[in-house]
Amino acid sequence: MDEFFIRELKTKVTLSDLISKYTRVVNKGGKYLALCPFHREKTPSFNINNERGVYHCFGCNVHGDAISFLQEHLSLNFVDAIKELCILTNTPIPVFEPQNPEMIKKLDTIQQSMEFMQKQLKINPKALNYLKNRGITDSIIDQFCIGFGGTQKDGLFQFLKLKFSVEEIQKSGVCIQSSYGSGMFDRFANRIIFPIHSHSGRVVAFSGRIFNNEENTAKYVNSPETEFFKKSQVLYNFHNARKTKEKFVIVCEGFMDVISFYKDGIQSVVAQMGTAFSKEHLHTLTSRFEEVSFCLDSDSAGVLSQKRIIELLFEMMTPEKSFSFIVPHGTKDPDEYLEKYGSGSLKNLTIKRIPLHEHMWELLSKNINFQDPSQTTKLEQQIDIILKKNASTTLWQHYKHFFRNKIYQAKFRKSTTVEIIAQPPQSSTLLPYEENTIAFVYQHYNAIQKQCEDILTEYEIYFATEKAKDLFNLIITGEDISEEPLLEVILKESTIPTINTREQIENYYKLLYYSSMLFLINKEIIQNKHNFQKMLFLSKEKNNIQNEINEIRKNF
Repeated sequence: MDEFFIRELKTKVTLSDLISKYTRVVNKGGKYLALCPFHREKTPSFNINNERGVYHCFGCNVHGDAISFLQEHLSLNFVDAIKELCILTNTPIPVFEPQNPEMIKKLDTIQQSMEFMQKQLKINPKALNYLKNRGITDSIIDQFCIGFGGTQKDGLFQFLKLKFSVEEIQKSGVCIQSSYGSGMFDRFANRIIFPIHSHSGRVVAFSGRIFNNEENTAKYVNSPETEFFKKSQVLYNFHNARKTKEKFVIVCEGFMDVISFYKDGIQSVVAQMGTAFSKEHLHTLTSRFEEVSFCLDSDSAGVLSQKRIIELLFEMMTPEKSFSFIVPHGTKDPDEYLEKYGSGSLKNLTIKRIPLHEHMWELLSKNINFQDPSQTTKLEQQIDIILKKNASTTLWQHYKHFFRNKIYQAKFRKSTTVEIIAQPPQSSTLLPYEENTIAFVYQHYNAIQKQCEDILTEYEIYFATEKAKDLFNLIITGEDISEEPLLEVILKESTIPTINTREQIENYYKLLYYSSMLFLINKEIIQNKHNFQKMLFLSKEKNNIQNEINEIRKNF
């Protein structure tokens, strides 16, 4: 069995997640403990180290890794344990044969090439100055094993042929057969070299970048794909990111973006390999990290990439997976953002990362005229197509409510805001649905917080009066408003049915939400009474809302 494949396979699973499929695992301050599955005990002594990928029981002294756990726990032989781990990690099951000497030679050739190019960088002032001017220090050069391809067109080839055959060098992908004769030349000559490591930490390929503003040549040149380097599976710097203690990881587009985050103190960051983000990439990341955040370029190609990734994320989403986006506003990418705003800027941006559904709304709703029924309908259809990629009806319906809320607010808030500013209501007078909302949330706040806090953001109630909005915000942030003079009046005038269960709380809150939407659409109808086409559209929307209200009222 190929040792390289085994190392790679074990990196695809977080050991505590694997073991938790067979016995209860508890996270205590970052340490994962379990009752030992191999002997009887009352106090957990089975320790799991995710960083090293090993376990040890201090009760019976059993220890091992993911493969040995499957062998012992499921009574499997070594080969069957490998097959089981392949199934659990969605990895194609290999053909089992003795270790491949040719593969060992390829990897050795690539390793020797990296060491050669690292030495070339140290003796080339021009390449070093380029990196220094980009803010790349000696420690970062060493951390990422950055090198230089050399100034000679066949310098690497001449070095390698002292140890390897021409055929072995050519198969490694670092040198290319000349099309004008029998000679060989270096693939990465006169380029800054970024070594690409497998997820277990073995160098498997290279990417070379121009740095002299050369014309008529590609900005980046990559190693060809091999049996151990596939762009759809490998993530740049994952071998380092997986060793951090962070629970989230950032996905960027390029090597310099990764380095920029490193410069700002964030090490749980990886990059795509110049190809579309794949299901394999996502599975690799979610098996190790609780949250995956994306920080991609803001140009037209970057925005298109974000939309494609959003579709993939909703397709693969489960309640246990968390996704978000980091947006470097005003710049093209993280590298440019750090240069513009200075030290600490990327770290602050990371803290403010945007949840997936919020970012999806910002991208899809940009430049939409919500007063145009055709544009609104097209947006709703686009959202539905994305959400229904997920197999869980419950999950996509949950998000559908969020986007429906956003669309309603965008349709009607702008026009009603103008009217409210022109004729502000008295601060002591609230609309009936506002009084009921304040009274309901005030009386049931503890139950809402414990049982269904998400409903406050999923169904964002519109308040026509600033006083009602202020009171609502004070309540949900835990402020004491018992001395508020208006509260006593509201509690007396409001009409709230008896509510005991979580389902009743959720249904009544939805009723209040749709009442606020009904208020907004009625305002819109009054303002558009001479616009026949708009009236037809608004009447249809009003009927939909009224139907929702009537359905909910059946529960009370």
